[in-house]
Amino acid sequence: MLLELAGAIADGAIAGAGLTSVDAMKYATNRVKVGAESTGRNFKDIDLICWSFLSICHDRAAALDAVAPFTAQLVQDAVPRSTLESFGISAKSIDSVMGIKNINSLTKLELRSKVPREIIELFAIAGTPQQCLDHILKLIDIGISHFSILPFNNSENTAIDSIELFYDSVIQEI
Repeated sequence: MLLELAGAIADGAIAGAGLTSVDAMKYATNRVKVGAESTGRNFKDIDLICWSFLSICHDRAAALDAVAPFTAQLVQDAVPRSTLESFGISAKSIDSVMGIKNINSLTKLELRSKVPREIIELFAIAGTPQQCLDHILKLIDIGISHFSILPFNNSENTAIDSIELFYDSVIQEI
């Protein structure tokens, strides 16, 4: 409803934190298009901003590990099950995250087995520089015009290092 309203009357829309995967952003862009069409506006005149967590390093597993605890906490505390299901997240994946009793007590390996990649990708652009570039390019292809990134520390990079790597390896390539 809010994305349609943005399409109908706003100069732009911010979507993310649960809409970062390509499929979820397709949903967001479609909702904005519906709103734009309802008032005779051109969808291409509306700025779409993807707001996402970022974990970038040369080891995909390490990048995912960095955002897994925060993602699990969001799923448990703030994201309705119906929202996750509407983006195609399986009941098994949702149950796996919801079944975690103490997120901070789990090892990285345990978190990897309990927080599926499909859930992490709803909230984060995470992986190697090439994987992050591929993700960004797919989002641009569906109409995302701007990105707002919240970097995470990971085992390879501080948040500042991640921003620099993202700029050098992703932004410079676009």
